[in-house]
Amino acid sequence: MSAGLQGADSYLDVFVLRHGQSRAQTGEELGMDTGLSEHGRIQAKKAGEILSLSVWDRILCSPLLRAVETLECLHLQEKDSVGVVKDIRLAENTGKEDDNPGGRAESLLRELSDMASGEPAVRRVLIISHAMFLSSLLEVFICPSGAGAEHECGVYARLGNARLGFLRIPRQTGMMRVVAGWNISPQDLQNSEDGSF
Repeated sequence: MSAGLQGADSYLDVFVLRHGQSRAQTGEELGMDTGLSEHGRIQAKKAGEILSLSVWDRILCSPLLRAVETLECLHLQEKDSVGVVKDIRLAENTGKEDDNPGGRAESLLRELSDMASGEPAVRRVLIISHAMFLSSLLEVFICPSGAGAEHECGVYARLGNARLGFLRIPRQTGMMRVVAGWNISPQDLQNSEDGSF
């Protein structure tokens, strides 16, 4: 283990999942709040087969239909009896003229950092959201100071449909933040060397 990378109890593990393919992406439906295509449902169910192997302490989900339908296809609530928080900050666009995904990402990251330092029983969080917001979250995670509307870190790392990112937030100051993976297919996790994630 390299310096600064302590064990699992030293971090809050945050997995982010982009929704499955939407009906807007296939051209079946127009609009900002469309549901999943049939292929998107299949993608989400495959992700659920892997994600259901873990215990989730918190699940945060965008209130937009394609994210909610992805969550439903995962079948996680039934397994863990975890309440799901639908959070407008996770939406692709809030519909407000002055919408700032970087500012929303900063707000969420502050909340997750507070959770990491103040709630040791919370070990794993799953976030279901959209490509643009999750890219903003990664940018703020990598380049935390001065992030937001004027933030120019230059990070753009889009997630494919039903693909995962894995962030580790330190529970103590002085430890480094870790991007443990990005744009990972759930099947890649299943095929990992130790069979766990």
